[in-house]
Amino acid sequence: MSPKKDIEVLIGGKVYTLSGDESEEYMQKVALYIHNKKMKLQELDSTRKLNIQTWEILLALNIADDYFKAKNQLDGKDSIIEKNEELITALEQEVISERLRSEELEAVVGKLHSEINRLEVELNKYKAELDEYINTFGE
Repeated sequence: MSPKKDIEVLIGGKVYTLSGDESEEYMQKVALYIHNKKMKLQELDSTRKLNIQTWEILLALNIADDYFKAKNQLDGKDSIIEKNEELITALEQEVISERLRSEELEAVVGKLHSEINRLEVELNKYKAELDEYINTFGE
């Protein structure tokens, strides 16, 4: 774990000191996110007359909304990943099954080739016997 570090960030015109294990870049990114949310909220006419507590709750709700939208999006992607993993597993099983079937078919083809060779030898033997018979007894 990284050692804790203190960094200064600017949020809404005020300087805050953050302390944490994260990198300075990360903490600045988080602070910038809060700053931008705060600035967008301050730009709205409907928020200008709110008391500070209501305004802070509204800011927290906006941040929570972003969080839950991102979480839902991630959950959706997790679901897609899970379905894809199931599909990959099914396809892998199908590939294994097809390999086994292919090996069985190759064995059958090998036996058929052996049988063809045996029959060709037998046919040649019968041809030779027939030629000998014809030569011996005439046509």
